[in-house]
Amino acid sequence: MDGKLDEKVWSTIPVLSGDFHFPWDAKEAPLTVFKGYHDSTNFYFGFEVTDTNVLVDKEWKLDESTVDREDRVELFFAGGSVDKPTPKGMPKYYAIEVDPSGRVHDYSIEYYRKFDSKWKLEGLETKSVKTETGYTVESKIPLKSLETLELIQDNLMRTGIYRAEFSTPKQGEKDPVMEWISWADPRTPAPDYHVDSSFGEFRGYLKSRNFGLFLQ
Repeated sequence: MDGKLDEKVWSTIPVLSGDFHFPWDAKEAPLTVFKGYHDSTNFYFGFEVTDTNVLVDKEWKLDESTVDREDRVELFFAGGSVDKPTPKGMPKYYAIEVDPSGRVHDYSIEYYRKFDSKWKLEGLETKSVKTETGYTVESKIPLKSLETLELIQDNLMRTGIYRAEFSTPKQGEKDPVMEWISWADPRTPAPDYHVDSSFGEFRGYLKSRNFGLFLQ
């Protein structure tokens, strides 16, 4: 992996692109392209991000909180409901956030928004490359790691796909302009990915190399 997404295999993987939008803003979102596939050993995913104002910090804090003020792409994985009790209680779910330099903030989550940044996704590898139009991200996760966490059930993986689109702070302000892009529309009054309605499904992981990607 080198973060460039120029290997031949990527050209054979269907693109999920046009569904990414600003759920909380009535304007067109910049292009976000997502692809995902597996080779029976690893799950691979890639993003191609169009961004004319890429925000990335030179320094990286040990607690990975640097990413909170950067552009980034995100995947959430859940084995069950993230906001409704089940007979077994409220299971943990998991997040991966990757910045334009390939640096990762991965963490587990308990309802509601109780983050454990010490948690690490075993075997996760990421690379990113800045491009003339933004940046690309290439990553892989061992399927065994996802299975151990009980995230693949009946050939389904419940997944949220997101992008934090940040811009240079406005004049006189310290905080960056923060906008939120999602594959699914969470249908919440304020930005919130930590709800069931922000997830879709990856289907058919045993049947073929390609995942089918479906919204709920």
